[in-house]
Amino acid sequence: MAPGRRELRSGSPSLAMVFRTTLGAALIGILDALVLLAAVLVVQRQRCIEAATTQAENTSRLMAGYVQQSLEKIDMVMLDVRERVPPEDMRIARGRDPAPTEELHRLLARKLAAIPEVSVLHLANAAGDHIYSSLAKVPDINIGDRSHFLRHNQPFRQPSAVADQRCPGNLAH
Repeated sequence: MAPGRRELRSGSPSLAMVFRTTLGAALIGILDALVLLAAVLVVQRQRCIEAATTQAENTSRLMAGYVQQSLEKIDMVMLDVRERVPPEDMRIARGRDPAPTEELHRLLARKLAAIPEVSVLHLANAAGDHIYSSLAKVPDINIGDRSHFLRHNQPFRQPSAVADQRCPGNLAH
């Protein structure tokens, strides 16, 4: 045996074996830590998704309720205006004498001020021509071929005088 060199006893592990075992244990420990971190991130991601879904559903219900209330408010205004317009006025052509037009224009403008969600109110005759408006000048527009106008010529189906379809207050799951 060379001087300064110690001989390992038989049965004792070699230095290389100890190093490999230590390195293996360290790598397994790091791998376990990474797996644990990944599991925590997956659970945290799932919680965030659930929170976002709940918040989106709540916001959707809130907005649907707000839209529903707005439509009901508009319906009430339009029903009030409709009661003030004689049925024969709804059959006239556009451009009749200015006195009733001014009176109804002022009425529509007053009603419009009470509904901040709406930018303009129009009344159309049976042919679809705009005959009264909350605007200073009645637009030269015919809506006789549009679905929201055609629906009013069909038998009564929905209580809304404004919207074609109601917005549901809950989401389909």
